[in-house]
Amino acid sequence: MAKQAEIILLVELDEEKFPKKIGWKATDSPSDTLQMCSAFLLSIWDSAQRSTFSIDLWTKDMLVDDMKDFFTQTFLKLADTYYNSTRDGKGADMIKKFANDFNVQR
Repeated sequence: MAKQAEIILLVELDEEKFPKKIGWKATDSPSDTLQMCSAFLLSIWDSAQRSTFSIDLWTKDMLVDDMKDFFTQTFLKLADTYYNSTRDGKGADMIKKFANDFNVQR
C-alpha cells in the first residue's frame, strides 16, 4: 500500500463565523504540535474541469502590512514553484518582477 499523509487545517470561528484562530499540522511532520498562523492560501487544480478551487483564510488580527508581506512572499514562492514545475525561467522571472514591483508599491 502506498504511504499516505494528511495536512490538517483547524479553524476556530468567532460569532460572525470569521476565522479567529487558524492552525495546521501534517501527519508526517516530526512535530505533532498544531502550528498557528494568521493566514492560509490553498489552490487546488481540477484537471478535468481545467479550473482552480481555492480556500483563502485570514484572521481578524492579521495586520494589513503583514498581509502585504504575505502576498509578496507568496508571489516569490509561486515563481520558484512555477520554475521547478515548468523550467520556464522567463515566466518565473516575470512573476518575480511582479512580486518586486508589488512590494515597491506598498
